[in-house]
Amino acid sequence: MNREIVDQVRQGAADALDKTEATAESAKEGILEAIGRVSEMFQTLRGLGLDDVLSTIGLQRRRSPWLAISMFGAGIAAGAVVGLALAPRSGKASRELLRRRFAGALDKSEDAMHTAMDKATDKARAAADGVKEKAHDVSSKLEHTVENIPGFKKAEAAVATNGRTR
Repeated sequence: MNREIVDQVRQGAADALDKTEATAESAKEGILEAIGRVSEMFQTLRGLGLDDVLSTIGLQRRRSPWLAISMFGAGIAAGAVVGLALAPRSGKASRELLRRRFAGALDKSEDAMHTAMDKATDKARAAADGVKEKAHDVSSKLEHTVENIPGFKKAEAAVATNGRTR
């Protein structure tokens, strides 16, 4: 009877071992499958750009302000053309009006240019005068410093004497 019990225990242990191995294999397959899915998700995420992510939450990248400014300018130009085309004046009157407006703007810009040039010339002259004055001051100080060097006058006289005899 003991032998039967031992055999039953051995059979139960073998069955338990087989079931444990099957469960472990199943768990291993499940883990590998989950790792594969996570890997696929990372590959998908790597392929996404910033624009894709922003669009999913209803946002987009900020565009350059120059695009908006150029579009605004184009709209103004188009409005001016349409306004002139649909104006209740004759073409000759419209052209005369434009000529007068542009001539006034041209005169103002020429005046502004001449004023700026005059200011720049005045500042350049003042700067040149300042540089000349500083150069004269430095030259005077250098001359005074050199003259006060001991033995300078004797050396100057010797140079002058040697210069005449040659």
